[in-house]
Amino acid sequence: MANSESDSVRRKASGPKIATKLTTIAGLPPLMAEQSLQAQVLIPLAVSIAFGLMASTVLVLLVIPCLYVTLAD
Repeated sequence: MANSESDSVRRKASGPKIATKLTTIAGLPPLMAEQSLQAQVLIPLAVSIAFGLMASTVLVLLVIPCLYVTLAD
């Protein structure tokens, strides 16, 4: 029973996490496409944030749970 409760909580908590990360990632491409001089300074920052969020999302939501299930058995 405790396992099903923890799965339910995990599923409910993953929705807002994904939504927050996706909206942040979706907001960065306009900055990356900007051509002004001020934006040229911020483009590397926007790229690193976007790819960091994408990598952490995959890691936290896919890789770590798979490793946990694999190593728990």
